[in-house]
Order: sequence, then C-alpha cells, then structure tokens
Amino acid sequence: MGEGGDEGGEGDGDGNGDGNGGGKPAWDPVADEINYPRVLNRLLPPDIRVLAWAPTLPEDFSARFSCRERQYRYFFTQPAFPPLPASMDPEGKKGNEGWLDIDAMREAAKLFEGVHDFRNFCKVDGVKQISNFKRRMFEVDIVEVEDAGSALPYLAQQGFRSEGLKDGTKYPKVYYFHVRGSAFLWHQIRHMIAILFLVGQGLEKPSLVTDLLDVEKNPRKPNYAMAEEVPLVLWDCVFPKVDDAEQAALDVHDPNAEGNTAMQDAMDWIWLGEDKPSHLHGPGGLVDGLWEYWRERRMDELLASRLLDSVARKPDLSRRLAESGAPEKPNSSQRVYEGGDTARAAGTYVPVLKKRLLASPEEVNDKWAQRKGFASAEELAKTKNWRSVIKANKAGSSSVVDDSVDE
Repeated sequence: MGEGGDEGGEGDGDGNGDGNGGGKPAWDPVADEINYPRVLNRLLPPDIRVLAWAPTLPEDFSARFSCRERQYRYFFTQPAFPPLPASMDPEGKKGNEGWLDIDAMREAAKLFEGVHDFRNFCKVDGVKQISNFKRRMFEVDIVEVEDAGSALPYLAQQGFRSEGLKDGTKYPKVYYFHVRGSAFLWHQIRHMIAILFLVGQGLEKPSLVTDLLDVEKNPRKPNYAMAEEVPLVLWDCVFPKVDDAEQAALDVHDPNAEGNTAMQDAMDWIWLGEDKPSHLHGPGGLVDGLWEYWRERRMDELLASRLLDSVARKPDLSRRLAESGAPEKPNSSQRVYEGGDTARAAGTYVPVLKKRLLASPEEVNDKWAQRKGFASAEELAKTKNWRSVIKANKAGSSSVVDDSVDE
C-alpha cells in the first residue's frame, strides 16, 4: 500500500494535468480558441456571414495564392424580363422576347472550357500591366436551381409561353451560370455571361464565343456592355494539397499543362455548429438569424409576385376599348438583357463583331507606361521593381515642386 501510495503521489504531482492534481490542462485548439465566426458575424452586415474557420494552416499558406480553384455563380431568371403577349405582336416581329434559349446558352458556355486567351472577355487596366491573358476554365455550364422562387401562373398562359416549352411547367425558373477556374481576369465572369445572354436572346450565335477567343482573328475587344454585378457570387474557393509536381502542372499560364480539374479542398475547416450545435440552431444561432433575413425577403417576393400575377391576368386585352384607327404596333426598339432587373432598350441591334473596337492590351499598357515616364510597356517590364521606381520618381517630382515653392 505504501509503495502504491508513493507512486501515486509522484504521479499526482508531475504536472501532466490529468485533472486530479490541479495541473494546467492541455490547450485545445478548437474549444479554447476564440470563436471567430460568431465574433465576426456580430460585426458584419446580415447578408454576409462567416461559416467556418481553420485552426491549423499548411506551411506558407496564402489565402490568395494557395487557392487553386475559384467557383463563381451568376443567377438569372427564365424568362429574363416580361414577355409581350402574342395579341400585342400579331406579326411575330418580337419573337419570344424575354425568353432565353437555355440550350444555346449551354452550348456557348461549354466553349469556354479549357485554356484560352480571355482578353476579349475582361476589362483591361494599364495599371496592372498584364500581358498574359490565358486562363484555365475547368468547368462551365448553365444549371437550373430546383424549387427556387414563386411561380407566376400568367406566364404559362397561351400567348405568353414561349414556343417549345412544356405545358404545366411553372415559370419563372431560376438558373445560374456556373464557372470553375483556377484564376480570373478583371470582370471576366460579367463579360462571359453578357455574351451568353446575347446568345440566349437569339441575337448572337454560340460560335461568337469561339470568334472572341480567337485573338489572332480578333486581337481587339469589341465595345460591348458587360453584365450587371448584383447576381454574381463567388461561390467557393478550393485549397487543395498540392505537391511540387502538381504545382507545376497547375500553372494556369501554361496551355500544355494537364492540371487536375477535380481538386478536393484539403483545409481542416471547423464549421459553425460543429463546436456547439447551439451556435448553429436555436436563439442566437446562425440559422435563426439567416431565417429572419430570408423570411423578410421571401414575404417581399411573395407579395410582389401575387401583385404582378394579378395585374397581368385580370385585364381582357381582346376588348381594346380605347383603340381607334390602326392597331397599336409594338415598340420596334430591340430590348437587350444584361443581367439586371429589366432589359435595356437598345434601338437597332448592332452585332458584337461589328461594334467599335477598343484599344488592344498592348496599346493600353504602352499608353499607361508612357504616362509614367517609360518609352513603352516593354521598357517598363524590363525595369526591376518598376512600381517602386514610379513611386520614387513621383516622390522626387513632389520634392522638386516643394523646393521651388520654398525659393
């Protein structure tokens, strides 16, 4: 008993924190850490929420450069904007205006997959001095969102429904433009979907994507409008475990690389609720807060849809009580959809390839470099730490001005 007691005494006092001797317990990287999502969510607007955090990070981790795949979604409705009833367009000149050809959009979207030069699908900024516009798109598609939104029964009535659509289908539907890629240029997604909307409206052929990706044939971007920004969402970022060999293959600027197009995220994410379920469900939980945010907007959407459907269905347009003389003709101005809440009246439509051409990226870069004191963008690129040189030159010019003022 004495030996057992002595051994027990030594064990109790060794400071290993077994819970009986009062030693300091081991650090738990999850339970003992600050709950960052809950702290940050109290400070963020209600439509922005932190969902997870990572207690441990790989060596040399960079939120920007360790991200090897970015997924974007651009949401839109079908129809894109209110179609005219057939009775207001007896000659069929407006076609199925408002309805999008989803199959044609999907055909065009698939042409983006692979490595391409996207200079005609972005906004070029001389400040960035980008000379390589090749980017890799792993997957591009048009996807239907199941069970989204409220139906507007009037759209299923004869005269409003587009030809070829199935009877009994509820409209409007919601779709999203789905893009998985390794890296993107400035406003690239908004330019890509803008072209797809033109294809969906029948104003352009899917082959326009191929034409614009052929930079030898079309080295300068036509001046077409990019789509609205509100429906665009950065949906996911993937941080895979990549060894040196895979890292080289993933080089987005190498068109011959065979990078992995099905990367899996390797981060040890701790999702809100996995620490304590009450942080996700129940009073003060994330779900309760998002439910409140969602329900307010759901009621707004429901009431607006009931009003819209009632207004569209009640009148009998065949009565024409106030009409005299020749029948009213539909507005001849082409309506062009660009991702916003309605379409834009564009007058007579000008095909993309016939629009005014913008300056080439080389011209944009040269012009900016010359403004900063270089002969060309090529000379600027050969200058080591050229951004620092520009700052130093600017600081020197300011000093000269200050000295002359003092004199």
